[in-house]
Amino acid sequence: PPARPGSPAPRTAPRFPTTRPPAELSEFLVKPAERAMEQKRYARAVSLYSGLRAARGDADPSALQLAKAWNLANQYEEAARVYEAFARATTDLEKRDYALEQVARLREFQNPFQREYRPDYARKEATIAYKRGRKAFARKQYGDALLYYRMALAIDPTLNGPVREIGRTYAKLGAKDEAARFYLDYLWRSPAGPFAKEVVAELKKLGKADELGTLTVDSKLPCDEVWVEGQLVRRKLPIKNLPVAPGRYTWLCFSARYAMAYFEQVDVKKGEHAHLEFHWAVVVNELENPWGRIVVENARQRGTMMDLGLEVKELGIVVPADGSALRMLLKDPTGAVVEERFVRIASGSRYVVRWKNRGG
Repeated sequence: PPARPGSPAPRTAPRFPTTRPPAELSEFLVKPAERAMEQKRYARAVSLYSGLRAARGDADPSALQLAKAWNLANQYEEAARVYEAFARATTDLEKRDYALEQVARLREFQNPFQREYRPDYARKEATIAYKRGRKAFARKQYGDALLYYRMALAIDPTLNGPVREIGRTYAKLGAKDEAARFYLDYLWRSPAGPFAKEVVAELKKLGKADELGTLTVDSKLPCDEVWVEGQLVRRKLPIKNLPVAPGRYTWLCFSARYAMAYFEQVDVKKGEHAHLEFHWAVVVNELENPWGRIVVENARQRGTMMDLGLEVKELGIVVPADGSALRMLLKDPTGAVVEERFVRIASGSRYVVRWKNRGG
């Protein structure tokens, strides 16, 4: 599938001059990072030292502290990658050899008790860096702004604001390709967000509109909520010809009334149009005297059966876009199968199920 645009790893020192040395601009992160290490909050230390390395570069001592934090968090491959980057960047041969020794050691060691890593992003410090970046941008200190935004993104990679503002800052500095890369990443993260139109307009100003694709999203029945990439879309479907960055997107149609959460993925290619449509219907259980339950084939995993339960009488289900038949089993109160049917449920329909001897 098409890859997401992805912001370049925000760890290298800025290529544009700053009003003060990067070490001074990032000093506010030092004590919180040291405190996180002392408190053995290693995931928080990873977040903060990532911000320091983004400001000061791969050869800075903060990179070694970052590698140590990754190591103590039992994330050995991440630690090895930081040591590798340090070895490539440093001019100190003794430190380079030490870093390479750590890489070899970490990649040989296997920890059978390694747990899943849970990030602990330092949102407070990321927000401080972001706000300082906004102030620097307003003063036309674009080198400072870029440094602060890259720090914010390194501290908390889930933030979208720094991604957009890095693109904006690069545009001011005349670095069109870098600006476009970050603008595209922002659109991938928030394709229907409040600043999406503004970012598309900026890409057009840069002459980079041909980097985009377009997407139409629709549903056969109304969705109570629509989400994309974990963000609520504040627009009603259909959404037509939405300019988006190339990549794979996961959309969600949620219906509270019909107890349905329907995920669908779509790939968008550069310069092409893609169409995503939620095909679903409402199954109504009117099995009475005796009451019964419905088990129906999963349209997304053919051959797998889903018990629709008894809690909700009208339930939303995904149906085949091509209108093909689904296997359906009707069970009596004892759980015995009374009927087997093969049914075609039209997308967007309300399909009522009754016992045959009652006109179903």
